[in-house]
Amino acid sequence: MFRNSVRLLTLAWLVVTASGVIQAQRQPRAELEKFWVDFDVYRESTKGMLLHIKMTVYDMKSVRSAVRVMFFDEDNKPLVDRNKKYFTTKGNVA
Repeated sequence: MFRNSVRLLTLAWLVVTASGVIQAQRQPRAELEKFWVDFDVYRESTKGMLLHIKMTVYDMKSVRSAVRVMFFDEDNKPLVDRNKKYFTTKGNVA
């Protein structure tokens, strides 16, 4: 069931905050080329998933950015975090 939920991953598009002056005619942007998941991956003896994102960014020199991934169930409801390791301010898995 969890794997089905992962297929409904929503990639919250790049959260971009300017850390410098950006020329008005050149807007920072990113193109998501590919997104895939490896299941049953172990890191420090903990089983989980490895998320891969292939993207190209343009006009983002000196621009702070981040990629944020949110998880939803089959009813499009956010998954609630239970161990407080990776979560949003609302307590959802991120």
